[in-house]
Amino acid sequence: MINIAYYLTNIHNYTNNLKIYTVNGNQLPIMATSDMSPITNAFVSFSLNTNLISAGQLIDNDCNMKFSKSGCVM
Repeated sequence: MINIAYYLTNIHNYTNNLKIYTVNGNQLPIMATSDMSPITNAFVSFSLNTNLISAGQLIDNDCNMKFSKSGCVM
């Protein structure tokens, strides 16, 4: 999920009814879907305060990930 479409390609308006639910129960609208190599079908919501990434989706897209005390390398 990303809050800015600047880095994305293949942007399409989102017409389904899914919403992003936050910890406090707020619902954020999904405005578009897009691609951001190596991620496909990334959700775009301008209401997000920060960008979120799914480690599981990266692994599903054949990305290697390494986590350590100092950070994460993809």
